Amino acid sequence: MDLKTRKRLAKLVAMLGASNEGERDNARRRIDEILRRHKASWAELPELLRNVSPDDPQPSPPVDNLDGRGIGPLDLLTHILRRYLHLQEHEHLAIALWIAHTHVFDRFMVTPRLALVSPVRGCGKTVALSLLHGLCANSTKTDGISPAALFRLIDQGNSLTVLCDEVDNYNLANDGTFRAVVSSGHRRGGKIIRVIEGNPRSFKTFAPLALAAIGTLPLPMIHRSLVISMTRADSSQPLKRFDELRAAADLDAIFRFVYVWSHKVELDTDPPMPDGLRNRAADNWRPLLAIADACGDEWASRRAKPRSRCRAATRTKTRR
Repeated sequence: MDLKTRKRLAKLVAMLGASNEGERDNARRRIDEILRRHKASWAELPELLRNVSPDDPQPSPPVDNLDGRGIGPLDLLTHILRRYLHLQEHEHLAIALWIAHTHVFDRFMVTPRLALVSPVRGCGKTVALSLLHGLCANSTKTDGISPAALFRLIDQGNSLTVLCDEVDNYNLANDGTFRAVVSSGHRRGGKIIRVIEGNPRSFKTFAPLALAAIGTLPLPMIHRSLVISMTRADSSQPLKRFDELRAAADLDAIFRFVYVWSHKVELDTDPPMPDGLRNRAADNWRPLLAIADACGDEWASRRAKPRSRCRAATRTKTRR
């Protein structure tokens, strides 16, 4: 594939983060056409686009309240998250790192799940997923999906980020297939095999996945997740009301900034890990710490310090 076509692909991929759903769908169709014409697949996109940026100049990101200093992807992502979500500072950073990882997850062995849980309604989970929808790579957001639809959706586009809301309605305690898809897609090479028209067929499941639920999630999912415990906002942290139409321009600009960054950044896929962070918790944090390290000393210094319990270890608090 020549450089001109690859640049065209890069421009279309950037349009997958557009605020207009029709524009996103049109971009996806045109990407499909180009890939079919060149006998390539979505799984090959990361390699085709490596070191290639769209011809359009990178848009100027919003910089209000950033003190005019040089900015990077984590500055912008934490900035927009603080504007709309009632969270602790380390939770803003954890979500920002997870968003950035969706743009580069194919470079790692593990893609941690993001679990947004709350004890009651009205804690901002749906707003959080709407923000993720505008900021994550090639994302799709759903309020309900069957296991079969989920693994087929992931298999069709290997760089897809899936955002699932209302997961407390999924009957996860009794739906082993959904749990299996979520668990298998945590690690590169994960797949589900089903018999289709009398023949076994393998479906890839490796893809970034976020789950929002009231209550909790089954333990195997928790162990594979960064867990963000959300609560209702109070007066201590003034927030802007989230309006998807009004926020679209900022989300689109930040998405394009992160997209361009993801094609230029060099990552250490096996970064030094904090003492005490081991096994699956370390697997979950490895891609995120690699991103923090690549974003400069200020972010690299906010190394995670694991807590004593397994659940808390996946939601570790950063230190200054």
